[in-house]
Formats: sequence, structure tokens, C-alpha cells
Amino acid sequence: MTWIEVVNLIKDVGVSIVIIGAVVYLAVKYFSQLIEKNKPYSSDHNKMHYDSVQELRGNHPFFNKVMGIVQIKLPITKMGGPVRTEIFRDVLTIFYRTAIQEVDNLLTQEVTLDNFLAVNYTTANNIIKKASQKMIEEQIPPIVIEKFNYWNYGRHEYLLNTISDIDSSMVFSSVLEKECAVLNAITDAAFFTLMDAEKTLVNLNGDLSGTNYKGKIVETLH
Repeated sequence: MTWIEVVNLIKDVGVSIVIIGAVVYLAVKYFSQLIEKNKPYSSDHNKMHYDSVQELRGNHPFFNKVMGIVQIKLPITKMGGPVRTEIFRDVLTIFYRTAIQEVDNLLTQEVTLDNFLAVNYTTANNIIKKASQKMIEEQIPPIVIEKFNYWNYGRHEYLLNTISDIDSSMVFSSVLEKECAVLNAITDAAFFTLMDAEKTLVNLNGDLSGTNYKGKIVETLH
């Protein structure tokens, strides 16, 4: 915008409005930069250099992002009533903490091009198997576990297929690159799992309403 256009703008809308507009613009720009600077999951994580698969333990963005879901996202998410919300949070907390533990266990192993597919398949399957067992131990209603695994089945199959594609791909030059790609895929799947849990509770209105969960009555969805 030229100075002549600025002068004409001031004549048309008034000095006060132009000043307010400028202040708002600068404020938005400042706070946008501030938020970007203080984001908990900075893109700098993706630029970290790794020399071995073992160095991915605790350092790959997967760990920070999934723990962020547990510590930041779940506490502020509500699901049709306090008891349903508690079930939602308990199911996902168990699932995500199991995922973190199993991925951490995976990265303690000597991952090679020869065993890459087997160890990653085992990890993906163990997340489902061990999380389900933990949910039973924590008294999650059986119907919730069943439906959660039903909704999550397609996501799990897609993850297994992705692991297989990464294993056979010539795009990645090393087992380290392949493992980073798998962890990226697991991270993406983790976010969509939130919707799987939501669909589970939404589609279990009649089956859960009026039942008891840890001494509390599950509400009816309206």
C-alpha cells in the first residue's frame, strides 16, 4: 500500500479506526509469534539427529506428543457427562501409556533390517493386547473394551500395512530411517485413536446408561 493510499484510507475511515486496526494487527502478530515460540511440540524435534535406533528412546517426538495427549488433551476433554468422561480418559490413558511403554521396549532391542518387520509387528500387536488386559484389570466395562477395539481395528490394520510398506520400501536407506518412519506413523495413529474412543462411547448410549462404573452411575446421552 502506497502513502497516497494510506492517506486516502484515513480520509475514508478516520484516524482512530486506522490506528485501532494497526494495533490489532501488531498484537495478533506478536501473540502468534509468542505461541509459536512456546509450543510444547516444536518442529525442532523433527530436526534432531540420531545415530542409532536406541537414541530414539525418549527423544523422538512420539514420546512427547503422546504424553502431551495424556497430560494436556485428556484432562480438558469432556464426553457427555462426568462418568462417561472418566471412562473416556481412563481408556485412553491406559492405551497411550501402554503404547509409550511398548515403543520404549522396542527401542531397547537390536533392530536390524532382518528383524525390523517382526519386532515392529510385535510392538503394534502388544499395544492392543496389553492395553486390553490392563483395561480389564482397571475395571473398564467389557462392552467398552470390545467396542473400542472394534473401532480401533481398522486403524491397527492400517498401521500394520504401513509398517510392512516401510519395511519393503527402497526409499529409506537405513534401519534408523525406517524406524523413524514407523514411529511417525504410530504418532499419527495415536491422534486418530481419540476419535475411536469417542465413537465407542457415543455408540454405547443404551448399553452403558444406568450401569455402574467404579461406584458411579453412567449418564444417558442426550
